[in-house]
Amino acid sequence: MYGTAEELLLDLKKWQNFPLSHRRLSFDPKEPYTKIPIVYRNMDGVPFMNKADTFCLVPNIVYSDLFDSLESYQLFNSMLAIVLKSDEEKIIGICEFFKYDKNWLSKLRDEFLQLHQKFLGQESSTIREDWNFENALEMFKTLLPVWKEQEYCEFEKDLKNFFDSKSGNFNDVSVAIRSIVDCWKSYILLNPDKILPYDKEKSIFFVTLEERYKRIEESVEFWNIFENVQTKHVRNVEEDGFTVQNLKDELEYLGLTELFPEIQNYAEAVYSEVFEAKNEKVLRTCDLFKAIEKCLLNCIFKRFLCFCISPNDNRFENTNWKEHHYKKTLSTYLESDPENKVEVLPGEKVLHSNYSINERDENESKRVFTEEVLDLIPVALRQQNTPISENDDRLAKYRYNWETNDKDLEATISLTEFWYILEEFDVDKTRITIIPDPVYELTIPKMIEDLRMHTLNVISPRGELVMRIEQAVFHIFEVVYCSVNWTRDFCKTHENCLKKLKDRIICSMRTYTEMEEGTYVSVEHVESVINQLKNHCSFQLQSNTQSPLVELQHMKFDAIIPKNYYTSMCRKFGLTEYLSTVPVLKPVIPVFSVRIHYLSAWLKRVS
Repeated sequence: MYGTAEELLLDLKKWQNFPLSHRRLSFDPKEPYTKIPIVYRNMDGVPFMNKADTFCLVPNIVYSDLFDSLESYQLFNSMLAIVLKSDEEKIIGICEFFKYDKNWLSKLRDEFLQLHQKFLGQESSTIREDWNFENALEMFKTLLPVWKEQEYCEFEKDLKNFFDSKSGNFNDVSVAIRSIVDCWKSYILLNPDKILPYDKEKSIFFVTLEERYKRIEESVEFWNIFENVQTKHVRNVEEDGFTVQNLKDELEYLGLTELFPEIQNYAEAVYSEVFEAKNEKVLRTCDLFKAIEKCLLNCIFKRFLCFCISPNDNRFENTNWKEHHYKKTLSTYLESDPENKVEVLPGEKVLHSNYSINERDENESKRVFTEEVLDLIPVALRQQNTPISENDDRLAKYRYNWETNDKDLEATISLTEFWYILEEFDVDKTRITIIPDPVYELTIPKMIEDLRMHTLNVISPRGELVMRIEQAVFHIFEVVYCSVNWTRDFCKTHENCLKKLKDRIICSMRTYTEMEEGTYVSVEHVESVINQLKNHCSFQLQSNTQSPLVELQHMKFDAIIPKNYYTSMCRKFGLTEYLSTVPVLKPVIPVFSVRIHYLSAWLKRVS
């Protein structure tokens, strides 16, 4: 039902290379590590390693030539595995990385050899010839924080057999295990951030009890949704296998067509893939699981497109992971790999996000961040085997032209200009796919329904929340200008105080409008400008009177409010002049329509 023994072996090989997988697979603590440590690189090329992988490398610093027999070396490895796995418990439940130094293991070996020589030169209190099972076991117990009788019972049997068979010299084992334990403890003491969880006391923060209870309540409420969800299991396949239609029926039976209406469109192609990979007469239940998984992944990655890079593709040769659309998502590689460089895969498309500015010509209205263009061009050229230097004169020219000299500003260019630049660099445009920015696309419909959302923000290449300069102008207008009654100057201290506030607001908005077209500005920058304007004397004098726009934020966009409520608020904020120009209103008005009327009324006040 679940595949052949060969398939199970391949899956086990894959899963046992995950950090701390030996605990999930219930390996005996005395068994040596089977995981191959992986060196990861961040976007800047800096190498990192998972802290759990460090433990796997320590046994490599002790060679067999320190022992007079293979049995002694094997016993030592069992003892070292138990010691390391007991220390390993300090990092269970965390996934932390440290900067990897390729020389750290050789340095650790040098320290071990020095300690080993030190132990060998000590008196008989350390080096003894009267070792037996009992005192050897007691010595080993002192090296561990906790002795787990049940877990280590197999090791006790091995230790007893070692002495009964007289197959090795325990003195060699004793010196080696004491040396490596002292060396390892010293290394942890000097480099705690490379082994132990990051010290929480150094990054301590406080949370109020109210916030804690709120988070707990939200968590409970979230998981309550899933308590009564009806689940269905994949049904067993008959002896004669399953067909494409059976696969489609199973997708519908599992309810996947409701979440992914298009999922059955992938059934035929996926079926052919699975059948070809299986190379048998019929497909079984285990293959149906794989087919369903592949259909789901096709749907997911079709909706959430991303640009993936991969190490040497040979690492995937002996796996069942054959989907070219999404198999290459690992941006890591083995340090021992002779081709240890991250490569862009031939034939794969580079995907680029874009943002709509307005409804003009499509290529003119859609924009891309210049920072991403500068990153993309070398990648695309390297992909088509025509690499250029990072110091290329053309790249330098665009870096200079697009430099904003302000960390709060991000430049963009139109798609038309983007295509011209690709032609200038001879980039194969068939390798480039322009996709909508997911944050942008998801936010637009939310802004229509949620009146609390003031601006349309996206994430810049630097990871900052930014908005269009047009959004910045509108945000200032809505939050500051539309919160003031411009018919009365309440300030008795400063001459023309209200007029000066208006001039400052318009000046702040003009600062953004005079920026280069397509410029994005950080949310933090806009909010700081708004806070400065709100500190003005005239604004402070009216701050106790809540703007009608703020009251609308607590209502649903399609809710209904009485006409007389709307007109009374207009009079309260001196907008009666606008009322005389509005056509006859119905007795009740939708909230979204009232909001438009308010904004239009204040807009007339600007001129």
